[in-house]
Amino acid sequence: MSWKKKDDKPTLSPLEIALRDIAVADGVEGIITVKLRTETYPPTSYFTFFKFDVTGENKALCMLVKVAQQDADLRNKFFVREKYLNEVTFYSQCVPKIRPILDKWAEEDPPREVVVQVPSYFGHDSTDGQEWLAIEDKGPEYVAIRNLEDLDKLHLKAAMQALASFHSACLAWKSFNPSEFATIARLFTETEMLRTDDDPAKDVKTQKIHTALGAANRVCGIHLSGPYSILIEKMYNSALVECPTWVSMDRAEPWSVITHGDCWAKNFLFKYDKNKKITGVAMVDFKCARAASPVLDVTNFLLSSGSADCLKDLRPFIEKHKDSMTPKMADYRKHVRLFGCYGVVASLVHHYYGVLYPNLDVEEATAKIVRLEDLKSSTDVRSEPVIEKSGGQLPHIVRPTRSLSVAKSPTKVKSESPKKDGQETSLLSEDATRSSRLRIAMIVRAAHDVRMI
Repeated sequence: MSWKKKDDKPTLSPLEIALRDIAVADGVEGIITVKLRTETYPPTSYFTFFKFDVTGENKALCMLVKVAQQDADLRNKFFVREKYLNEVTFYSQCVPKIRPILDKWAEEDPPREVVVQVPSYFGHDSTDGQEWLAIEDKGPEYVAIRNLEDLDKLHLKAAMQALASFHSACLAWKSFNPSEFATIARLFTETEMLRTDDDPAKDVKTQKIHTALGAANRVCGIHLSGPYSILIEKMYNSALVECPTWVSMDRAEPWSVITHGDCWAKNFLFKYDKNKKITGVAMVDFKCARAASPVLDVTNFLLSSGSADCLKDLRPFIEKHKDSMTPKMADYRKHVRLFGCYGVVASLVHHYYGVLYPNLDVEEATAKIVRLEDLKSSTDVRSEPVIEKSGGQLPHIVRPTRSLSVAKSPTKVKSESPKKDGQETSLLSEDATRSSRLRIAMIVRAAHDVRMI
């Protein structure tokens, strides 16, 4: 959408007007064009995503606009407004403090091996039921990972270096202005690890935690023995009471930082040089940000995203984060023991659905598995690409009066004669279930071996 003079100006949507005003405030001059790109992220239970190019005669702004879901049931069940406000707090209050520190470190000579980026903040509208947030789009030089549970050693180490820089920048801000840090840190609302004294089934979040640990408890009875099963059963019995202590800001002092909160491969983008060496990492999606121990991000990322080979020994990656922190955390191992359970539960929640197929017996599905050590990462079921084409209509607050529509992507249907009695679907379900069960077992074993549980 563009215009040359006032008399020719078409009717604009509220979002278009806001993006235009943001561009003007950012120094964009002349004729301003607001163009919606068709390539975006798939919607989630919390947000719908739109990418805009806002272009003037002197420069262009690439924006990612996150629009909160408006369905009342989704908003209540998944704390949509609270997550939105958390993300607004992070981008509007924390990024202006953290990013200058990160940018300064990026210009050091010699430069840091891996440069970490967080998107810039452009603006937001927090009107209840019509919330949106505009931030910098880091593409295309920062690339999304396709295999979300198969990161190799190089990617894991790069992620640990990036997290260490991010956490260190938070500590630097905290040391410069501790009262400001504390005030902003307490603006975040916890939406994940919530204590419940009622039936867990009545709350979506606690139900997921309870179900994930229950699934892990059953899987460990088949795949693992001895201390593994005992510890995961102990977690299963106590997690819903203890989980708030894992995310406690006060308990993590003096090392509390602003943590990412949803720290796995889907929310990390990687930059490569011409030799395919990782030179930068961009962290996105801070809806679950909170002030807590940096170990929360470390354990969540490693257990959720590491390949099967890497899960056999996580110590080198934990040490990479520890050694890259500034200043050094004197009681790092204590934090792993105190707060590591968070990463275990967060990673298990990603996989619990894989053991819930009602018609597949656990022992039957795993009868041919002899040893977990025989597992190779190539046997895992892979995830779909993070970024794909999407279509459909825009929400009311985004939808313009004229033009600016999203081109619908053609739907490809594979034309094959179906297998008898749903055989093909059953086989796919069995493969996915088996892969998830093995992943759960590897997560529990890896966490135990580095004393997270």
